[in-house]
Amino acid sequence: MTSRPEQYDAVMDRVLDTARREFPGVDFARVDGRWQATVNAEVFSAGSLAELCEKLRRELPKLAMEQLCRALAERSIPTRDSDVTRTAGGHYVLSLAPGLLAWSVPKMFRWFNTGRMVLHPSADPAGAADLLVGLFERQPWLRYRREYLEALMEPAEASPI
Repeated sequence: MTSRPEQYDAVMDRVLDTARREFPGVDFARVDGRWQATVNAEVFSAGSLAELCEKLRRELPKLAMEQLCRALAERSIPTRDSDVTRTAGGHYVLSLAPGLLAWSVPKMFRWFNTGRMVLHPSADPAGAADLLVGLFERQPWLRYRREYLEALMEPAEASPI
């Protein structure tokens, strides 16, 4: 017969395994009586594991989108704050060019390429940026559309007219 602490530990191990499956790439730990999750060097903290998971569901799409924007900027596709919008459901959408939107949902980035949805884990924003840059290289009209919109958004004093 197992003791009460052993039963509790077994239940907590199952709960923790579920949380790790739900949030791939996230490290969970209990520090000074509080639960902490580390995601790409960002640390989230909460009193209970359930509260921490809820916090991650709210915050991960935003963090992932910020990291995707940084990764794209490193690959010569700069983005502006106005390119990113938050949906009513708490997801974030990045408008890269007319016809190319990338969504950040709790575990995934997603976008459409030639009529098919592409899914990429949000734990790998650099990999998603590489795939999106590849789209711009294979479909130059996307880059032209983006450059056209950027030209329209230049400040008035930059206009040659």
